[in-house]
Amino acid sequence: MQKTKRIALLMVICMLVTLGGVFPASVVEAAVTPISNVEPAILATVGTAVTLSNYSVQLDDATVLSPSDITWYNGANVITSFNPSSKGVTVLTAKKTSNNAITKNIYVVAKLSTESEYVLYYNDFSSASAIDDWNKIVTTAGVYTVSGGKLTISGLSAGNPRIYLPSWLSDFGNYRIDTVGTQTNPTDSSRWFSMIFRAQNSATTGTPYYHMCVRNNMMAGATATTGGIECVSFNGSWNYYKSASYTEAVNASKNYTFSILAKNSVLQYQVNGDTVIHLDNLPSINPSNKGGIGLQANSSNFVVDSIKVTIQESAPVPPPEAPVELYNVRQPESNTLNHVTNIGVIESASQYNNFISKASKAPATVIFYANGSNLTNKNGDAVCSLSTLINDLSEDIFIPAFYVNDTATVNTIILALKAALIKDALFISTNPDIVKYARQNYSVVRGAVDFSGINGATLSDEQLLEIRGDVNKSLSLIAILPAKFAVKSYVQELQLNAVTVWVMDDKLTGNASIAKLITSGANGIITNNFTVVETALTTMFVANSMTRTPIIIGHRGNPSQAPENSISGYLKAIENGADVVETDIKLTKDGKVVIMHDGTIDRTTTGTGDVTAMTLDQLKQFNLWGPNDMFKNQYPNEKIPTLEEMFIAVKPTNAKIFVEIKTNDPNIVQPMVNLIKQYDMESRVTVICFDGNQLIKTKQLLPTMSTGYLLNAIDQTSSITEALVAMTKQLSFIQPVSSTLNVNAGNQNRFFAKVAGDRGITIWPWTYSNAWPSVFNSHYLLGLDGLTTDDAQYAKNMVKNIYTDKNTILLAGNGSTGSYNLSSITYGDTETNITSDSKTFIKVLEGENLITVNNGTVTATASSGRASFMLGYTTSTAAGSTYVVYTQPITVILGFEGGLELTSSSDYVIGDYLTGVTDKTNLSTLLGNFELSENIIVLDKNGTKITSPSAYIGTGCKVMYMQGEDILDEITVVVFGDANGDGIINSADYLFTKRGFLGTLTLTPLQLKACCLENTSIPTTKDYLKIKRHFLGSFNIFA
Repeated sequence: MQKTKRIALLMVICMLVTLGGVFPASVVEAAVTPISNVEPAILATVGTAVTLSNYSVQLDDATVLSPSDITWYNGANVITSFNPSSKGVTVLTAKKTSNNAITKNIYVVAKLSTESEYVLYYNDFSSASAIDDWNKIVTTAGVYTVSGGKLTISGLSAGNPRIYLPSWLSDFGNYRIDTVGTQTNPTDSSRWFSMIFRAQNSATTGTPYYHMCVRNNMMAGATATTGGIECVSFNGSWNYYKSASYTEAVNASKNYTFSILAKNSVLQYQVNGDTVIHLDNLPSINPSNKGGIGLQANSSNFVVDSIKVTIQESAPVPPPEAPVELYNVRQPESNTLNHVTNIGVIESASQYNNFISKASKAPATVIFYANGSNLTNKNGDAVCSLSTLINDLSEDIFIPAFYVNDTATVNTIILALKAALIKDALFISTNPDIVKYARQNYSVVRGAVDFSGINGATLSDEQLLEIRGDVNKSLSLIAILPAKFAVKSYVQELQLNAVTVWVMDDKLTGNASIAKLITSGANGIITNNFTVVETALTTMFVANSMTRTPIIIGHRGNPSQAPENSISGYLKAIENGADVVETDIKLTKDGKVVIMHDGTIDRTTTGTGDVTAMTLDQLKQFNLWGPNDMFKNQYPNEKIPTLEEMFIAVKPTNAKIFVEIKTNDPNIVQPMVNLIKQYDMESRVTVICFDGNQLIKTKQLLPTMSTGYLLNAIDQTSSITEALVAMTKQLSFIQPVSSTLNVNAGNQNRFFAKVAGDRGITIWPWTYSNAWPSVFNSHYLLGLDGLTTDDAQYAKNMVKNIYTDKNTILLAGNGSTGSYNLSSITYGDTETNITSDSKTFIKVLEGENLITVNNGTVTATASSGRASFMLGYTTSTAAGSTYVVYTQPITVILGFEGGLELTSSSDYVIGDYLTGVTDKTNLSTLLGNFELSENIIVLDKNGTKITSPSAYIGTGCKVMYMQGEDILDEITVVVFGDANGDGIINSADYLFTKRGFLGTLTLTPLQLKACCLENTSIPTTKDYLKIKRHFLGSFNIFA
């Protein structure tokens, strides 16, 4: 309207000028300032008069009163101007001159000339009557109290009590609200409090409304709905618009400033000045887009120090996009559900130039060999200078990795990386101390230790533990194994101990070599020919393949089937297929390490009280029956266990243990470490915690220990770019403490799994349950590293792995045959022969014209040569989703004479196992039963080579026929009656067998074979009695 008037006036002026009219220079029409319906304010400065005829007014129905049709009132007095004498708010009334029934309140908001903001309302609760004019939705006494200059809203017993500021504020919709306060006494970390805005009916019901919802755990990751901080509206039901997380959880002893900035459709939430949520188009819940202001508490106390409402003069500025500090590397297609990162060893300067010019595609990571500022290939041929690489890394092409051998080179590289602000890089060395030096001097970079220098054809348990220890001592997460150790059992053992495994073959040749690397289940593949690996991941493997299946972790045991954090619960979880059991530890009053999740024993036991205020003897008085005594009848004698008791109970099994430190008391770490050492559990334990300081303390006392940082859910992501931003945030937590990423299960997706995998970061989400089977199912199929669940039994019957009884088949020549057996094994350790199963398929890798393979039989179609094949098996999750698992390649050698052949006089039998070996058989006697024994080595049950001729051979020993470092034939020994594998039948074996019979101990398939003397599926009374009579001398098992 005003624009039209100005145009008309301009036209008149132009006409008069044309006619020669003269106008005084002093005649200028004052600009008209519109007063918006959602911001009915005139902004003024104390001592400066406001000319009211300069304002138009928008009414609630959106019509506008022009200045000429407004009569202004200050109370009953008609005024034309207003000069504020002090800062604050004065209410004027604008009436339509032609119809005085049409009115609107307009607020003159005055500030001092030295001030920058226009304050509508401020309350610091210094008066007992501070909230007398507020609308209290709940009338229960004690819900709203003002004391000591603070307002406390108690939501502990009154639902979600709301309280609204004076109702006149509902005339506004554009404002900034700054609430200073904190939360106390939340019933759990998901409890919340909120700042309400644009509430309708604020003088009565106060609904509908928007609110800034803040959870006690402000760090909780953002999902499509919940998060640490949420933008939500309520109109009979909750409507979620956006969620976010903050850098810390609410600290009850600390005040925070929670800010809401609303300007028309633009909305911004801030915490302590940091923008956490920004929306450019907030969906409207009422036509006027204005409303009242309030506060609310949920199952907690909201303690408010002050609240201030100011005019939001302009739309809040969106925060700058989070910088992407990680390289957005290429993500090629793959038929594997689990991400396998592809790493290339730089070959030449021309290959490098092709990567940089994008003439050829690059792998996710490229390894350079560094000497000072010179970067070469493995042979020392120049590739480029460090400065050239740093300059070229301004684009997203690959992640740089530097193979280093001295600290001077490390210093040179780190100086260049820091100067260029490059944080996404990797240091590799055979020397753990060099890697540690790099990590200590630039903690944002990652490290890997190369173990290609290990001699021999096999790795023992002790060597695997040393590898884990060297990785952890280097403050890194990644172990690099040479191709000869790309063996599924080695890789799985390290992964169970929270080590990322990359396998390396820098002289890659043939499909069998490629398949061996991939089917080892390694997290990453390093080769001199990454393109053939990339091709193999789509052509060698069918869709929905899994080269490694997730590790299942029993959360507090198996709390849906036995009392949580009980000995029975741990054993039940293991029985139900958990690879790992997770436990929570605290320190008792008398310094004992006891297992309990909560700060008190109230919820899960028959007693009450704080764990740390009670002695172990006091705690042992009570029964551990779970919430509401739910396991009282099933486990009537269950007590609160100690960590020591847990170690004793779990040690005879194959399960690993995640020990969660459930306290920030540093005094718990030393006794925990002492117990780990006392019970020789280092190879079985990983320490996890929400407190990074406790993880640092653990590594100080036990540098070889793996640790996992418990964190809240990652931010919601829908692209690789967003996943890179989310990973940057997570790296800021885990890199300083050199730990795995043990995050809440929210928001996991394939984007984040790829970004993590390319950086050697393993993901261990928590906690799943049968209440949300679809989430477990989808995350299982992401191939995440470990899934922590309350319901281990859910995955019990899912196939974890398949394997053959032979890795090599030796055939004499054309027409000769050999056989193999293929078995599947579930998480619950059920073994099934699937050799002829319709869901089993064969993939010949090399020598397709040399052999035929069918239902467990391999037939030679040539007189000599070498062939290989692998087997796949199609199976499904408990929810029915398909996945495919594989064996490692089986080598077939044609025209070979030799292998594991018994002498004609031997009483041994070669079948699925080597049997007939008696107790107290030594190495010399064993080898005397084989032809060509000079080519045979024997490993003990722990994988260590037996060299002493007098050393005993026990159940679990492996007999291997070698050709150089190649294992051509092997078989595992079973000594009947020797359940514990020491080669001697004694009372320990009797107890193993009896406990297996009673069901108090889960025996491995190998132990069952040794215990079940009459080839039954489980031990019988006859079995353990025969074992007892054998070592007493009244019976001979082998007679």
